[in-house]
Amino acid sequence: MMKNYELLGYEVNEVTRNYSKYLRERRGELHGCPRATFRRSHIEILLDYPCLQQLGYEEIGDVSAELEEGLALVVDYFHGDWWIEENIRRVERESPELLHTTQWINVDAIILSNAQDMDRSNPDCKFEWHDELRSGIIFGGLLEKWDEVAHLCSALDADVRLEYSAGTIIDEYFQYYLCVAGKLRGQWGEGFENLLESVKKCRQKRLRDLLAAWEAVVAGDQAAFDKAFPAAIKSFLKREDDPSEYFGVAMDETVIGLIAKRAGLSFPDMSDKLNAAVMTRKSLGLDTTP
Repeated sequence: MMKNYELLGYEVNEVTRNYSKYLRERRGELHGCPRATFRRSHIEILLDYPCLQQLGYEEIGDVSAELEEGLALVVDYFHGDWWIEENIRRVERESPELLHTTQWINVDAIILSNAQDMDRSNPDCKFEWHDELRSGIIFGGLLEKWDEVAHLCSALDADVRLEYSAGTIIDEYFQYYLCVAGKLRGQWGEGFENLLESVKKCRQKRLRDLLAAWEAVVAGDQAAFDKAFPAAIKSFLKREDDPSEYFGVAMDETVIGLIAKRAGLSFPDMSDKLNAAVMTRKSLGLDTTP
């Protein structure tokens, strides 16, 4: 039987062959560090584990521990006070090695950098939230911990500043994810409705395909989902204007698929190649029911 990475046209290379060793080493470096850049990298590293398992590069086995740690990190990323000066000073006193200071980056620089990244009361804050939000939904959805997903989503209002992407990602894509968060948090208002109207006007086919699949799930429309979900995955596989590329797994479709399962919808009949791109509880061995 072909591995998922083979179905998707990838090959084993030097990077994938030694990736689990890299993950172990990098994970150890990142653990417990209260620096915003390190926190984001730690979340990304933990997301690599289910992706490796999905693609078949490596048999991780039970990935639940990585998913649990990832979900906790994302919830804390959005709601915790790990980044504030008081906490950084405490870490400096108690466990200074966790700060990874250098001759160029001292504690004061870390405090300033954290504030620039995380203090949303500052109008100049460069808060990064998209990858962390999507990762949190995937962690929580795979664990079926939707209350925690709703909690992390509650940190994002309809008026949160869109990330700067230097033109590589359109604004409507970020707006779409804020709409996803709005529905998952269970508090949908005029602000989210206005965002959704903006997304609907987008001319990018990739985003329109995503939106069609997501709206079918929100409406509980199995027939529309059967049509839109495979189309969205096919659009992902074409890799045209696609901000969701991550380790070869269709992350946006994974999010939609998890929400669809929660809503009681069934996956449509799809080719092995299309299924290979989407992580599910069953594909990761978390759901062993027939």
